Amino acid sequence: LSKGTRNRHLAILKVLMAKAQEWGYVPSDPAREVRTERVGRKKPRPYRGEELTLLLSEMLDRHSAIATVYLETGLRRGELMKLLWSDVDLVEQVVTVRETKNEDDRVVPLSNTAQEILAERKREWEDERRRTKVVDPKVFGTLADIRQVIVRAMEKVNFDPDRRAWLRPIHSLRDTFITNLARNGIPLDRRMKLSGHRDPAMNLAYDASQESGHLQAPN
Repeated sequence: LSKGTRNRHLAILKVLMAKAQEWGYVPSDPAREVRTERVGRKKPRPYRGEELTLLLSEMLDRHSAIATVYLETGLRRGELMKLLWSDVDLVEQVVTVRETKNEDDRVVPLSNTAQEILAERKREWEDERRRTKVVDPKVFGTLADIRQVIVRAMEKVNFDPDRRAWLRPIHSLRDTFITNLARNGIPLDRRMKLSGHRDPAMNLAYDASQESGHLQAPN
């Protein structure tokens, strides 16, 4: 388990044992003296341009389209899975991201590529709604979880094992988006708004990432 997961498990145990002692089930709290592990700040792990070219070519069109939306918007997996059509404005070419990790809504502009993909998805969605009479307000829903799709694509193209172990299949798409913002000289405050970061230090890490020579994602 990761440090973060171990810390969450420990936090639960601490509450349980503290209550067990308070209610007289145990004579002492053995978890009180156990400290949580220090978790370091996660470093960006963007894809390289040639890696994305290989992976996207191995995916079905619907999966590569979703991967491209991640690359063009920087949304987290949960954010894209929860994205509602009511929060997509194809005329103004923006999406409003709600229920974010830091609980702050943010507005993300759509590139022409992302706008075209979402417009095509909207046509498919409307056709499905007419045929099935079922109204699903989500743009992609669970279809946005393409982690296993990316893993299978890595297997097909004999992806470098070290890179495969280092990258995070979906989150690295977001890392690539933010790294490209840094590469293209987007000011820090703007990058923070687009990515939904509150801590400037977290976003500044992407400056070091782009300096390390990672290539841009296709636009």
